Amino acid sequence: MCTSDPVFQTQKVYDAIAKDYAYRNKTPNDKVLHSLQTFADMLPPGGRVLDVGCAEGRETEWFLQKGFSVVGCDFNDTFIRMARKRCPSATFITADMRALPAHIGTFDGLWACASFLHIPKQNALQTLQGFKAVLKPGGIMYIGVLKGTFEGMRENVKMGWAPRHFSDYEIHELNGLLHEAGFEAIQIIDSPRPGTALSFLNVFAKRAN
Repeated sequence: MCTSDPVFQTQKVYDAIAKDYAYRNKTPNDKVLHSLQTFADMLPPGGRVLDVGCAEGRETEWFLQKGFSVVGCDFNDTFIRMARKRCPSATFITADMRALPAHIGTFDGLWACASFLHIPKQNALQTLQGFKAVLKPGGIMYIGVLKGTFEGMRENVKMGWAPRHFSDYEIHELNGLLHEAGFEAIQIIDSPRPGTALSFLNVFAKRAN
């Protein structure tokens, strides 16, 4: 893999901060819980969910507790080891979301909270088309991204973490991308992050065909 790839660079940062990241994000906040429940309500009971960018398995655990069958996917081996320990009844794979392996099968829902936002925009369409390929017809997708026009390596001075790649989106840009990838937007919720100038876009969409 090319070491100049921003996804690879970001993966290496997560490898270095994995324990600190997991500690700071060990339980979902109220906004994430609301998105989780909204997403779950769109799925059939006991349905199959792919948690893309599952990290240490925080949301994987939530889906399991709600009775779903879950496969967690992350590009970082450290996170996968942590997730397997946290959720021994789930299945986990190490994979780049830009090229999901075909052997994982198909799903009723795909959840990608604060993970798709690390994909460069030049790879965004192929990534979403890959998401569509692993969803059943009519399957539901959730992605969470930051709102805006920024794309590049973003520092986190507050946490003292090395720069990671982020691709921010405006709502009209997301709508166009979803349509091109074969999705119908159900709703896009603009959710400002308290105490910051940032806003999070919670995107719920359905596989169109």
